[in-house]
This record gives sequence, C-alpha cells and structure tokens, in this order.
Amino acid sequence: MTVRIAIEKFAPVNQEYWVNVYYAPGSQPSAAQTIADLIMQAERPLYVSTITITKAHIDDMTPDTDVFQTIVYNQGGTRTGNTTDLLPFWTTARVDFSTAGGGRPSRKYLRGVLFEQDANFMTIEATMQTRLQTYADAIVASGACDVDGQDLSLGVARPYPQMRQLRRGSKKKDTP
Repeated sequence: MTVRIAIEKFAPVNQEYWVNVYYAPGSQPSAAQTIADLIMQAERPLYVSTITITKAHIDDMTPDTDVFQTIVYNQGGTRTGNTTDLLPFWTTARVDFSTAGGGRPSRKYLRGVLFEQDANFMTIEATMQTRLQTYADAIVASGACDVDGQDLSLGVARPYPQMRQLRRGSKKKDTP
C-alpha cells in the first residue's frame, strides 16, 4: 500500500498553482508526514522566495474516503542569485527516478525552476544540473517510493529542458 503526497506550489507572477505528486509506503497518511517534510525541504532550494510551497495533501488514494491529512507550509523557496528571467511554466526540468524492482521510471516535471541563465540553447547549465541532482538524491533518501510501493533507488536529473502543458483543456469551442 502507498499513500499519495501532493506538494502544492504557488507563483504570484501569474497566479498559478501546481502540484508534484509523490508516494510514500504505508496505508496511513499520518505516517507519511515526515517524508512530506523531507520532500518539501528538498524542493525549496529549487525555487526563489517569490514561489511559495503552500501545503502538502496526503491521502490514502481510496476513492470516497475522508482519510487524508493536510500540512500547511507557506514557505518560499531559498534559491538566490541572478533569477530575474523566469522561463515560461511549460518549460520544465525533468528528473527520473528508478526503482530496484524495475518497471517504468517515476518522473517529476519541475516547473518554475528554470531561468534564462539556467539554459544554454538546449541544455541545462552545470550549476542548475547540480541543484537538480541534489534534489533527486534527497528525494531518494527521503524514503519516498513509486506508486506500486517500490523503493526509489536512483534519481537522475535530465540535462535538457522539457516542455509540459500546464493543464489539459477542452478542445470544444465556447461558441459554435
């Protein structure tokens, strides 16, 4: 059994909320609070202070139950330096996590972490690559698992920016 941990972020620049979903072993959300705290601390160095990690929502992934826990953080990122030109939110950094049991890797698409100086044409600069790898190592060390409950064994930060849409919208037109 696993529980789902959704870490929510907020950017005031465009009034955008988004989440990254992680999983923790066990069946009780209260037992996953330590892992959620470690994940939040691993994410903070990726974001500048204007991006806020608002909360973690931990639930048992069972439909129609009220078994969940919400942890309010409201903590800004700790990243410093020249961070004036944030890339659009559909430009993300990708980190793949593999498990000892095999199967598809778990992927995290991190939006709001890349700035103009972090990307050199089609690659992520070495300083940002190191920051992403530190994040990946911290997630593996936190005790998080994949959706099937297998322990994460390795995290690898991809060297290229990725494109991910913010949300899927309807293709139907508002007016006929």
